[in-house]
Amino acid sequence: AQQGIYKKWSFRATSDNVRDRYFKEIREGVYQINPRIREKVRFAVLNLVEDKYPGLYNQTHSMDLILCNNVLIYFSQDKIDTTIH
Repeated sequence: AQQGIYKKWSFRATSDNVRDRYFKEIREGVYQINPRIREKVRFAVLNLVEDKYPGLYNQTHSMDLILCNNVLIYFSQDKIDTTIH
């Protein structure tokens, strides 16, 4: 993910127009996100249950958070409620 490289399967629900606008095919069936977008992405550890966000102290005050359903399936209902509210 930090390299921004994805295989064609990752775009199965994405239009070719969107894929072609933000990604470049670097070899057959393998795409890399536009460097201008990739340089804006920061990877960091965040405990979704325990850490407070958004917050200035952990630099999450202006972040976008994308959660996959596969993350939440491991949480109890009360932890899901805490995380998404």
